[in-house]
Amino acid sequence: MQGNLIPKSQGYFSIINNGSNICTRKSRIFFRGILFAFLITTSALNVSFAQTREYLVCTGDTFIYPQAEDNAMYSISFGDGIKDSGYYPLKHVFAKTGKYKISVQRSLNNQNDTLSFLAIVGTITKPAFEAAPSCYLFKFKNQLPDTVAVNGGWLWNFGDGSISSEVSPSHLYQNEASYKVSLQYARKNQCSANASKTITTSASFYAGFVYHSNQNEAIFLPLDTSEAHYHWDFGDRDTTDSTSPVHLFKNIGTYPVSLLIRSSGGCETNYTDSISVTTAGIQTLIANSNLFAANPNPFKNTLVIHYEIIGSKYVILKLYDATGKLAINLNEGLRHTGRYDVFINPTQYRLRSGLYMLDAYFDQEYLSQKLVME
Repeated sequence: MQGNLIPKSQGYFSIINNGSNICTRKSRIFFRGILFAFLITTSALNVSFAQTREYLVCTGDTFIYPQAEDNAMYSISFGDGIKDSGYYPLKHVFAKTGKYKISVQRSLNNQNDTLSFLAIVGTITKPAFEAAPSCYLFKFKNQLPDTVAVNGGWLWNFGDGSISSEVSPSHLYQNEASYKVSLQYARKNQCSANASKTITTSASFYAGFVYHSNQNEAIFLPLDTSEAHYHWDFGDRDTTDSTSPVHLFKNIGTYPVSLLIRSSGGCETNYTDSISVTTAGIQTLIANSNLFAANPNPFKNTLVIHYEIIGSKYVILKLYDATGKLAINLNEGLRHTGRYDVFINPTQYRLRSGLYMLDAYFDQEYLSQKLVME
């Protein structure tokens, strides 16, 4: 048989009876009398029950109590041998990791309260991230996605005025430049750590081109044919979107020929070079053969490609076999004044005995050399 439960309006206790009903009217009056006396006594003593709360703190952080300004008087024991008293704010810095029992006594209008905190003092892990570029679009991978311990959240600053609170966001930049990207995270007490690195946005392809001429006519060949859109401007009011166009210059003069390449991701890059047309036709620029050579020839083991440049030039080296198939494509990138040696291991590229053609591009300068592998 279930016992009777005293409604909340009649008291604070519930009594369960295993056999008989002992919650008589007299019993109820008796318990109410005891409760009333208890409440009167508690009120007279101005005492409340202590509460224990956990508070995550980092070494070097400032423990501030209370968290909001009021008119109360506080006396605090921080659990590490340090005590303090006064009005808002009381501050304390824990120097060592560990667990500390904090006791807070609050006095306001002759009322006294006691609170207990457990300060868990530890170190906060420094965040880290990776940045994977795709044209101007960067995908950032958070290497510390612990959102349980990090209950304060993430803050990304992409260096161009944009921010994000996502764990691992993506961001599209608008210009080709260098940006300082930072990642910060905070725990619920606002202690934080951050990491940063500099990234550079780049179209990741080169808009350079070469041309082969016959009198006033030339075929133009882009050095990069992997992208989506090509636009040529020949400097004589004639343009085309053909990848490898043939163009006839009708008049003598110097023409700024430019190539703009746009990728499927929306990146653009361009290159411009001057084409000189005389009465003898288009003047083709040829590299100085004294500054370029591949040795030994014939070669069997290591092939050394040597070149020297003056100024800054974009260098590409291509090796074709006897069938015209591209065997090696070396994009050396932008090189500055100096002497350079490129070492080719035939085994690495699975080269076989036979005839090869080495093409070298120094911006618009072009040179080729026949090679034989024994």
